[in-house]
Amino acid sequence: MHKLKYIYILFISLFSLLVISGFSKEIDLKYHPKYLKDNQDYLDGIQNEALQQKIIEWLGTPYKGGSNTKLGTDCSGFVQMIFREVYNKDLLHSSREMIKEVNVLKKKSELQEGDLLFFKTFHHRISHVGIYLRDGLFVHASTSNGVEIASLSMPYYKKTFFKAGRVMDLN
Repeated sequence: MHKLKYIYILFISLFSLLVISGFSKEIDLKYHPKYLKDNQDYLDGIQNEALQQKIIEWLGTPYKGGSNTKLGTDCSGFVQMIFREVYNKDLLHSSREMIKEVNVLKKKSELQEGDLLFFKTFHHRISHVGIYLRDGLFVHASTSNGVEIASLSMPYYKKTFFKAGRVMDLN
C-alpha cells in the first residue's frame, strides 16, 4: 500500500511539472475542426449565396484522393468543383498547378472571399489548397475530416500556410 501511495505522489508530481512547464495545451474549441464543421453560423457572413449553398451541401463529405464527388473528394478536387459550379471557372486538378492560375497576394490582409490558400504540408512543397471565406476562416477537404471549415489561426495551418492568391480572369 505504501508503494502505491509513493507511485501516486510521483505521478501527480510529474503531471504537475508537465503542466507548469507548458507541455499541456488548452484546446481552443473555437478553432476545433469538429466545432467549425458542425457550426454553420460561420457561413452567415459569406456574400456569395451560391458559394454558401455549395459549402453547406458538401460539409462532411469524406476525403478521397484523386476524386471530387460527394462520395469523396480531395482538396484540389473540391476547389476545382466549387470554382466550376459557383464561379463558372475551370481550374486544374492539382494544388501545385492551381497556384499558376492566381495572382499571388502580398499580405493576408488582402484576402477576400473566394481567394485560394496554398499550404506546404508534404515535403515542403505545395500540397494542399483551400478557399478563403472571411475572418481567417476557410473551407477545404482535409484528409482527416473531409470537407470542413477551418481557421488560419489553427497552429497546423499557421505553420504550413505558404501563399494566397486571387484566381485570374474570374467573371
